[in-house]
Order: sequence, then C-alpha cells, then structure tokens
Amino acid sequence: MFSERAMIVAEFSAIVNGLNLNKPLEEMLSDFAFRSGLDDISNFADTFNIAKRNGGNLVHILTHTSGIIRDKVQIIEDIKTLNASKIYEQRMMNIIPFIIIIYMNITSPDFFVSLYTTFLGRVTMTICLFIYFLSIFLANRIMSIEV
Repeated sequence: MFSERAMIVAEFSAIVNGLNLNKPLEEMLSDFAFRSGLDDISNFADTFNIAKRNGGNLVHILTHTSGIIRDKVQIIEDIKTLNASKIYEQRMMNIIPFIIIIYMNITSPDFFVSLYTTFLGRVTMTICLFIYFLSIFLANRIMSIEV
C-alpha cells in the first residue's frame, strides 16, 4: 500500500527494530507518538500503555480505541466535505459584485455616473468597498475554522 520510502514504513521499521532489540512496545509507541506529534497517535499510545499496565482485555480496549479514532477521522472528513461546497459558494459570492458592476458599466454606463463622479457617490462607494472587504475577511475567517 505504501512505497518503501514512505514515512509510515520507516516508522514501523523502527518499531520492529526496537522490538528485535527487546525494547518494550509501550516505549516504541510513545516514541512514535512523540515524533509524529499527532493527538490520535498519542491517545492510542497512552491507551495502550494504560491497558498494558492495568491488565484487562487488551484486544477489546484497543479495538474500542481504534474505533473511536476511526469515527473521529470520518467525522472530520465529513465536515471537510460539507465545508468544501460552502467555501466554493463563498468564493463565487466574492466575485459576483464585480461581475455585476462590470456588466452594468458595459450595458448602461450612465447608471453609475452619479456614484463615481460626485463627492457623495465616491464616499458611498468607498464605504461600500470597505464593507465588502470586511465581509470577505469575515467569511474567510469563518470558513478557515479548524476542525
């Protein structure tokens, strides 16, 4: 599934080599969790350490833990999928006002004369432009929320 140079292959090779040197699996998993920096791997290593230390049904505990991690990853992927369409919609909505203004300038150039030639029109359009940029900024902040 992975190439020989994939990072996961190198990490599992390091774990296997450590086991061949009679290092405890708990220590190898903790080292892997530290090197990866991922919360899921760290949680799995901690759960494995606790289950191994305290005894009990290790297979059941690890199966349950891996199921929770799998569900978490699935939920994150579902949220990203749902959010992708909203991000695309937001980008299209950012472009629409410019398209409308260009269309109006081409088809009816006299329509915007009062907005671009008078002082009050320029102030109004400048305020609208700032509000527009603020809305783009806020929309990008909302869409970039980490899951």
